[in-house]
Amino acid sequence: MVASDAPTERITIYHIEGRRSFRVIWLCEELGIPYDLIFKAGDVLGSMVQLRKEYPLMPMAPTIRLGGEFMVESGAILDVLVARYGRGRLIPPVQSNDYLKHTQWMHFAEATAMSRMATDRFVALATGVEVTAMQTVGYRLGEPIDKPALVGSLGVFDYIEDYLTKNPYFGGTEFTAADIMIHYAVRGAKLLVWIDAADYPHIAEWKCRVESRPAFERAAEAALPGGSDEFGLPAGMPLPFSPPPQKGA
Repeated sequence: MVASDAPTERITIYHIEGRRSFRVIWLCEELGIPYDLIFKAGDVLGSMVQLRKEYPLMPMAPTIRLGGEFMVESGAILDVLVARYGRGRLIPPVQSNDYLKHTQWMHFAEATAMSRMATDRFVALATGVEVTAMQTVGYRLGEPIDKPALVGSLGVFDYIEDYLTKNPYFGGTEFTAADIMIHYAVRGAKLLVWIDAADYPHIAEWKCRVESRPAFERAAEAALPGGSDEFGLPAGMPLPFSPPPQKGA
């Protein structure tokens, strides 16, 4: 059902399967915002070329067109859509403690989680070592506090797991746009740094719960019409990295 204060002009979402544009599609499904989805199903390169033709200045997914303006950055797009069309949904009251949690995780998803994981992967590729070796370098929960290292990928997941022992959602007591932001990072970790959400009981339970939402299921059907693999990539797509080692191997 479309909200009564939804945009009079449909939002155009330029999409590439398996990319962050899924966040915008999911949010639109949650809020009932009408959108047109532009991509070539089953053709990631074709979708990239199409996006470059439409917006050559910064061809990245997601890109949206709203009110004649182009916009990139999934977190910023979600903030704008929630502010304009949410009617108080998918964001806690500003004066609540839950708003602090929501806002932190909205930014943490990219600024910390994806950033640390991408760094581990890029350094591993540049040095020719297994990405799991990079994980031993970063600080994580339970290690000596004077360890001379930044929080690494495993430390990020320690933090997420600890948070979910106390809170059902990343917006605190209720599902918010922060859950949509974090979901992509949690799902992508299995490919980027071989961290499997299934190894963290609270993360695994949260992931299963949010993926059972009807809006998620509709978004997945629209964004990945051919289905997806365990990494969130289009089914049958070659992996950009070597597959993770089998447990116990």
